[in-house]
Amino acid sequence: MRHLAIRTILISTWPARASCFFENKGFRWISDVQRTRCESQPGGAEGPWIQTFGSGALSSQITDDVGEVLQQDYTLKWDSGPPHPELPSTRSHYDAWRNTDEVATAGLVGWVPNDLSYLIAIASENAYKIGIRWAPCLHSNPASRWNESGEYLPLRSVIYILPADLEMLLTLHKADSKASGPGDLSISAETLWPYTAGELLGSFEKGDIESWQANASSFASYQSTPQWKCDKTDEGVGCRRNVAESQGSAIWEIPAGEKKAVLTKSVQLDGPVSHFAVDAINCGEAKVEIFFEAKQEGLLLGSKTFLLSYKAGRRLLLPMTETIDPEKALLLSLVVRDAQHPAKIVMDNLRCF
Repeated sequence: MRHLAIRTILISTWPARASCFFENKGFRWISDVQRTRCESQPGGAEGPWIQTFGSGALSSQITDDVGEVLQQDYTLKWDSGPPHPELPSTRSHYDAWRNTDEVATAGLVGWVPNDLSYLIAIASENAYKIGIRWAPCLHSNPASRWNESGEYLPLRSVIYILPADLEMLLTLHKADSKASGPGDLSISAETLWPYTAGELLGSFEKGDIESWQANASSFASYQSTPQWKCDKTDEGVGCRRNVAESQGSAIWEIPAGEKKAVLTKSVQLDGPVSHFAVDAINCGEAKVEIFFEAKQEGLLLGSKTFLLSYKAGRRLLLPMTETIDPEKALLLSLVVRDAQHPAKIVMDNLRCF
């Protein structure tokens, strides 16, 4: 197994600027898809935003070229196809953190900086794992293949350094992928492109917390003892366990057995908005389903249900389906129904786009 990765500059919002293409979704920022448990390393270091994804389409290529693909306990195993003279007939690669809830449809992963001054992307043929990991790195990991004589077949990866032009990237990638096919490279209106940091409506710090109303639940300031994995400061202190870049965050706690817990905030906008978003990490002991909606004088402007997996972090990105009247206040609501287990959701960065 050979890996190819590109290291990018560590900025706190980088997961919302890294993208892949997914089955039935096309282009998505990695922060916005269904995410599995955050990766942890020996010693307790955790990375709330890193995530890699398996590829159903490319796994079939591994089946065709190398042998049978087996998925068991997050371990990718395959028979060697034609037996390699220097390797056992079965090889295995432990990959406990690969997300199987979402399926990448192309080996293409990209990243843009805050100012959109450029775009970096990488795409590998026969990639079995695509996404972002520690450092951060862009990963498009190709599986090794060999012929009947046991000679390794060439690996092929393409690195793109371009202006922040998604159409240019897709045109080049399609031309480079004629042999294997580029996968699903669609772009839906639900996706935020080009990248924008949006406008911060709420920091979830002490003063902002008071503007939220919690029903059948509690909502309070949060600061954790464990630290998320990140580059250390000059003082040797790592990042706090807040979800993104602000100095603090909040925790929404819902007792087990609660039929309906609601968290609301009224906001006043001064211009058009297409999306709202909240960053969230599940710090409870079970997955939780969150219903997110926006209303204006009773008119539903947008709604969506998100599954927040056990110990997973994601951005709850809510697209608007109706036009917002900037002259009127708007009510944002997050709802958890029928809590089977105590829920603890760390929240940060309410934004509009």
